[in-house]
Amino acid sequence: IGGIGSFFGPIYGSAILTILDELITMYTERVELVTGIVFILVVMYAPNGFAGLLEYLKERWFTKAPLQDITEKTS
Repeated sequence: IGGIGSFFGPIYGSAILTILDELITMYTERVELVTGIVFILVVMYAPNGFAGLLEYLKERWFTKAPLQDITEKTS
């Protein structure tokens, strides 16, 4: 869940799983089912894990493409 290839990935992953375990046990006893669903969703939608997702969001946030000048002629 944390992400492979980064130093903080395993730290993020273990923190996420610990918090998720504590939250799930407050509502249901099916911790393994919910954890499995979370694993599947992470593999499908964030293959680089949480650290990769943070890196992607940081890159999108800080490297915005400059807006084109409206007064430029498009011929």
